[in-house]
Amino acid sequence: MFKLFKRFVVIIASLYSTQVFASASPACYSFSVPEGPEADAIVVARQETWCYQQLNDATGTLFVFNADAMPIKPELSFTVDADGMMTHASMMQGRRTVHKVLAKEFNPFSIPYNEPKGLQAHAPQFVDGDMMRSANEALRVLSTTRASVSTLAIEAGTFDENASIKPWRGYWWSYANRPLSNGSDSPMAKYDRFVKARTGTNPGSQSWENAHHTYHGINWEGHCNGWAASSVLRAEPKTSKTDSLSGVTFTVSDQKGLLSEVDYCVKLAFFGTRYRGPGSNMYDINAATFHKTLLYYIGNLKKPVAMDYKQLEDVDNHVISGYNMKIKKTGPDTYSVVAKLRVHKYDKARSNDPGDAPMYTRTYSYRLREEADGTLSGSWTSGNPDFMWVPLATEDCGSNNPRMDHARMQEILDIPSSMGSIVDPIPGDPDPLPPSI
Repeated sequence: MFKLFKRFVVIIASLYSTQVFASASPACYSFSVPEGPEADAIVVARQETWCYQQLNDATGTLFVFNADAMPIKPELSFTVDADGMMTHASMMQGRRTVHKVLAKEFNPFSIPYNEPKGLQAHAPQFVDGDMMRSANEALRVLSTTRASVSTLAIEAGTFDENASIKPWRGYWWSYANRPLSNGSDSPMAKYDRFVKARTGTNPGSQSWENAHHTYHGINWEGHCNGWAASSVLRAEPKTSKTDSLSGVTFTVSDQKGLLSEVDYCVKLAFFGTRYRGPGSNMYDINAATFHKTLLYYIGNLKKPVAMDYKQLEDVDNHVISGYNMKIKKTGPDTYSVVAKLRVHKYDKARSNDPGDAPMYTRTYSYRLREEADGTLSGSWTSGNPDFMWVPLATEDCGSNNPRMDHARMQEILDIPSSMGSIVDPIPGDPDPLPPSI
């Protein structure tokens, strides 16, 4: 037993000590990301940089990582071995897990899992000791998994699966009356006072928010996407926090509101195409992609999936935490599916009460076909969601408030809890009615 353990340690140590960039720099590519789940009528395409590096070993393994910011995060990196097996990490409410899937069967990222052809490669922006250390740390995390390979095989029967977590309750923080930034007691105003007490300078998050995330006659614009991302990626704030330096008290609602802005634009995997009016495909997301996304994330990873549940130009993000599927074989290679989803929506008004987001059931039906090449195709027999997306990591990506800092936000979350937190009153004007059901 000791010999087996010692051999395992040696293998892991060898992987950990691999000098990823010893022979050559990775080939990095800039990918345009045209789609996003922001509850905003104008979504500007952003750029992401991902790097591809063949490991310096005999396995033929490709290491892929996001290089937009350092350090490299395991949940924003993956390996693909010579047999096409992908290993990647996932983050849920502050807890990291590692998983395996055959990449050609399902790609849990929105970028190619093999080095792209036809794009101009460039060297990474950062190649230094910190990058190498974080790359090897990401590889160490990915190499220590004992996870079984996820399967997405289709078969007849009834299947019921739940994510291991549920999204916590929160609010959509409408642009209309700016509850996030309107007034001296708003969450943004409190954030600015908190930072100024430490730096002597007002960071201006409130003024930026009032100038950019503001009402332009579109009632559905807000921060439901930020709530969805935070409630999946981060632990729930459950108590108020009083800062001794600035004297500011952040209620539970304040903290969740600030998180909905910090996480307004996270790194994510996007499935489908956003409907933008006449000329857009109303039947995308494809039924087969919808099916595989549910099976992989909820059935295998036990991770919630966000979606815009309706085929309209407005965006209203809810979060799926479970499903009940009835799959019937209708032919040699065809199936009919009725999927009842357990879906969570945000609160209709701001609240300091912790707990799970309100849940309801939404049902979709569709047909699936196993093609001769082993792929899965599908078509809808009911209405369909507009798109699905999965938050991967808390990162800046362009649309969130640049005057807010992740490290400062974490300082707020780390303040010792105040007593009597969940009964703090919420000042301000009545909340606007949400677009949600």
